[in-house]
This record gives sequence, structure tokens and C-alpha cells, in this order.
Amino acid sequence: MISNPHWWYEVPMAPFGILEKLTVRTWHKVYSLPVLSSVFSIVPLLHHLDWSAPTDPIPLLLTHGHQLQSLDLTMCSDVIQAFDIAACPNLCSASISLLLETGQSSEPKQIVLRNLTSLKLLGSSVLVQLLETVCAPLLSTFSIMWQGIEDNVLMHTLDLFLTHSPLLEDLTMENIIFKEDTLIETLHPHPQILHLSIGALTCNWPTGIMTNRTFCMLTQSNETSETTVLLPGLEQLVIH
Repeated sequence: MISNPHWWYEVPMAPFGILEKLTVRTWHKVYSLPVLSSVFSIVPLLHHLDWSAPTDPIPLLLTHGHQLQSLDLTMCSDVIQAFDIAACPNLCSASISLLLETGQSSEPKQIVLRNLTSLKLLGSSVLVQLLETVCAPLLSTFSIMWQGIEDNVLMHTLDLFLTHSPLLEDLTMENIIFKEDTLIETLHPHPQILHLSIGALTCNWPTGIMTNRTFCMLTQSNETSETTVLLPGLEQLVIH
């Protein structure tokens, strides 16, 4: 784990030939990071990268991304460029936090991450571009936190993204949905969900996103009930 890279240039990398995970956390410090390509080139088992630094990691990912199985990024960068992580075809787990708004990219690519089973996203409107770009057919765990205050610009894209992830079992949505009907429509195509966590700012929506109607649709298991059960296998429900 690197939090102060000043010593980096003087430390031989040879002893770390079986290194599996590299963590770089210098976000709140004014450090210029040295080139890290040398680390990747001599550690073939480096499969996990946790990156929170002002230095753009994209060149590193484009060159050595095929090694990575998990990626945790906190960055300010163009989202489509960030997910030119088609250069990371072996990703099984990814967490992407996009801290600033960036301009709209032209001609987004369609990237299929065939091994991705877990994805966590944090950001605002740039997430729309990301969701339009990525397809994860084996995704089972998905968490998305929206930093904006409106859901309408995201929902259509989110629904399309989830359509391509039929194996979803664990879903977390923070500040995404503010309308009960929208929540029902989002959950309806995914009856296999086992764990559901929903959070929303409610200062401007005093009734919240869930009334007794939806609560019953999530929890009723009586076969004689006329209520449609949205998630018949639900094991864990968190509402806040």
C-alpha cells in the first residue's frame, strides 16, 4: 500500500515478484506519482488494484489491465475513457467512484465484461454514459449511488443495463429512485433478487418511495394473497 510515494524511486521492486494487490491512496495529498508500469511488468500475479490518486491511471490500465481481476478506482476522468477497460477483460469485481462531472464523450463503445460478477458505482450524470457502455451478463452484485438529486435522467439507462444482467441477486440503490411506481417497475423483471437495499433523500418527497403497497409486494408469501410478490426469494431488505 502506497500513501507517500517519495521513497518509490529508491526501493527495488525485485523482492515483490509474487505481489497480488497494490493499493495507491494519495488523493488528498499533493504528490506526483512515479510511473508504476515497472511494478506491473515484474509482478505477473498482481491481480488487484485499489487506486485513489489524482494521477490518471488509464495508461497503466490500457497496458496491464489484462492482469487485473479486481479494480477499485476513485478518480476524476472521462468515464468512457475509464471504461476503455475493455483492456481489463478478466475483471470479476469493480468499484468505480467518479468524483467530478466531465464532458460527454462521443461514440461510446459497447464493452462486454463477461467475467464481471460485482460492480459498485458512485457518481452523477457521468454514470449514464458508463451504464450505456458496459454490459455484464454474469453480474450478481450491483450497487449504485447517485450524487445528483433527480432520477429521471438515469432510470431508462439503468433499466436497460439491468436487462442485460439476468443473474442479479444483490441490489443496492442509493438516491436513485424517488417514486414508488418506478421502484416496482425496476424490481419486477428481477424476481431472483435475494438482498435489496434502498436509500433515498426524502426531504422533498415526504411520502418516501415505499408505502404499504410495495412493502406487501416485497414481503407477502401467502399463496392465497392477491398481492403480486415481486421478490419471492428475498432474504434481506434494508430501507433507509
